[in-house]
Amino acid sequence: MGLRTPLAALRLAPGTSAVTVAAAVEKSLGGSALAVDPRAGAAAPLDQIRPLLLLVVALACLICAGVSANTTALAVSERRREIGLLRAAGAGPRQVLRLLLAEAGVLGLAGAGLGVGAGLLLGSLAVTHLGASDLPAPPLPLRPWQLVGSAAAGLTAALLGALLPALAAARSQPLVALRSAAEPAPHRSVRGLALAGLALAASASAIAAVVVGCMALLIGAALCLPLISAPLLRAVGAALSPLAQTAPVAAAALARRRRRTALTLAGLVVSVATATALSALSSGAVTAGDRWVTQMFVGDIVVHSPATQSASIAQLVAATPGVREVTPVRFLSAAAGDNPLGVAAIDPIAHQASGALDVVDGDRQAALTALSVGPSVLVPEQLSSEFGWHRGSRITLTAGAGRLEVSVAGVVAHSLPAGDGREALLLGDGIARRLYGDAAVSGFDDLEVVSSGGASALAAVSRVAALYGMNAVPVATLRDEARQSLGNTLSLLSVLSWMAVAIAMLAVVNTLLVNARQGTRDLALLRAAGLSRRRALRLVLTEAGLLATTGTFLGVAAGCGLALPLLRAGSSPGFEPQFVLPLGTAAAALAAVVVGSLLAAALPARRASRAAIVSAIRHD
Repeated sequence: MGLRTPLAALRLAPGTSAVTVAAAVEKSLGGSALAVDPRAGAAAPLDQIRPLLLLVVALACLICAGVSANTTALAVSERRREIGLLRAAGAGPRQVLRLLLAEAGVLGLAGAGLGVGAGLLLGSLAVTHLGASDLPAPPLPLRPWQLVGSAAAGLTAALLGALLPALAAARSQPLVALRSAAEPAPHRSVRGLALAGLALAASASAIAAVVVGCMALLIGAALCLPLISAPLLRAVGAALSPLAQTAPVAAAALARRRRRTALTLAGLVVSVATATALSALSSGAVTAGDRWVTQMFVGDIVVHSPATQSASIAQLVAATPGVREVTPVRFLSAAAGDNPLGVAAIDPIAHQASGALDVVDGDRQAALTALSVGPSVLVPEQLSSEFGWHRGSRITLTAGAGRLEVSVAGVVAHSLPAGDGREALLLGDGIARRLYGDAAVSGFDDLEVVSSGGASALAAVSRVAALYGMNAVPVATLRDEARQSLGNTLSLLSVLSWMAVAIAMLAVVNTLLVNARQGTRDLALLRAAGLSRRRALRLVLTEAGLLATTGTFLGVAAGCGLALPLLRAGSSPGFEPQFVLPLGTAAAALAAVVVGSLLAAALPARRASRAAIVSAIRHD
């Protein structure tokens, strides 16, 4: 039919380097074709999100340490008299320390084993459901060192989290531990800890490594909580007093247990901040992807041909009912020095009348005019960053026997894909004829169609395109496919972040249970003074809701700060996702944490409010 071969697939001999063969092919063809190894970019999506995966792993270990510290601290508080009796009976600080760490180690080892099993299950589901639907699911690789390393990381995080409360319990005096008190009064100032946290959070922006910087920001925010949690809770309680009269009393009760409250808030802040930051990253990436696709095309339908079609077929598409204008695009190859590049020959006049091509270096109208009147090109930011080209640079292009020196008229955020994983140089169709000749440039590979809109125009264009082996795709479909691709990449991170929120809720549940138990005597005194059972129940539930609300708001604020370095790390030349406030994620996190906290506190609150006054006053 007179068509040219658009693609040749090469099978290499065993032991042959694909890079060497590609360079030899491009050299022998003199820049008239691109040689690409399709396997070279197979790991690119994973490489792009690998820093985020490392961040999730580090945050999981941090949350594990926080839950372990909270659990050990609550166990020490519940068993303070038992520890005092052990010390009075002759047990030394080291023995008490070893006992508490052994308990944390047993729990950590059991949790690590269950976590490895759950991780294998989650990995199997991810491979099955996130892989290509038309390919068989690959087997899940089981590497022993990874399984052992995961279990060791979980066990180490649990032991490190339990170390500080275990040390505090081991150093306590026997008489102080035997004293009947709900919680010892804090005897050490936390201002130094808060200042260290502020310094660590402030230095996070100067740290080059994204994972380390994000960890520094979150740890610094957590270290500030013992100082700011009490006044913050009182302020929130006062603000909510018109809606809940028991809010100030609940805030005062949480402020008295400053260390426990701060530790619980730290777990909530880290987990909610992770979910918020990843949601902001996903929203920003999707928005940038939509802008990317929209700026590439002149029309609203793209007709793609596997081989170059003649201009007469473009005229048939233009005569289709519902079509207002067609713009042909011809894809070619050239070499700039020793670098083979993809070139797209476009119609500059059609692009001037549309909103396509975002020129980031230079004036847009002047740059497109230069494509029409002189030997000029538009360079995508990707190539500009790779080769150091900018507006005014001179490039010598070689295509077969042709040779032409062109000037860079401007740098665009994105251009059309070249077929080698990069974007193409944009050349005016008139100048392309001088380099390639009329025969090479005539016809089209892609046809950008401006239609009157509606399904009827798309159906008519699709019928004509199908007659010649072409495919008509709406630009909206391309945008949706790009959005789905980003969604598949980031969906696993979202699942892991929400799992972190669920894990942090364990610390909240522990705190609420112990608060309700240790507050039984205080509630009995209030009831003896005339407080009704209903108001006592409302007081405990308000305390749970206040703790959850404060932690969620702090987590959302920290997550917005955490999203900024993640967005910078996810940026590349021509792809710069902007910050988008994740209101949906913030509302979902607030609802999930508050509802979960109220449900967790409902049963112990009911028991505490219905306890007999005389027996509850004697409760220790």
